[in-house]
Amino acid sequence: MSKVTHKNERQCFALLGRQAVGKSSLMLELATEYARKGGKVRIYSPHPAQFGGFGVLCNRENIGEILEELLAGKFKGFVIFDDADTYMGPSSSDGMTAFCSTFRHFDCDIAVSSRAPQQIDIALRRCFTKVCLFKMHEPRAIKCTRELLGEFEEKQFKVPREKHEYYVYDLEDYTVEFHKTKRMTT
Repeated sequence: MSKVTHKNERQCFALLGRQAVGKSSLMLELATEYARKGGKVRIYSPHPAQFGGFGVLCNRENIGEILEELLAGKFKGFVIFDDADTYMGPSSSDGMTAFCSTFRHFDCDIAVSSRAPQQIDIALRRCFTKVCLFKMHEPRAIKCTRELLGEFEEKQFKVPREKHEYYVYDLEDYTVEFHKTKRMTT
């Protein structure tokens, strides 16, 4: 699919970082590339208009319904949850964890975007195969991210300094790569 996924295996990855650092730009790049190769894409977001035809409204009121549809296997492709920390709560964490821990069986790739990784259920965080780490400054978010990347040595933990820069931490191969996104044009 891109620099974020590999090996033709299904992936569940996180895009973590503060607001306005390039997470949405990367999501749109990945969605466009996936669709160009013939795959179906849905970006569930509180602000779906910024993602054009990929965007689907997602909030606390309809996340349960969305998860039911995904768990029923009605969509196969690339599923992106934008700003997940704004609509993921105790009532949706079981369904989200169930979907993310079995996504390979549903023939889906998953990305979860968040400004506050500490607000994402720990069981869901354990499903991530890759973490795309953007600029962040909030101490609790940094601490949570360090815990998520626990197998990496301290010297490997890097937080980008500029917008649209990110590190990809591969939690299966224990490698780290630096990348830059293109800026969104919408």
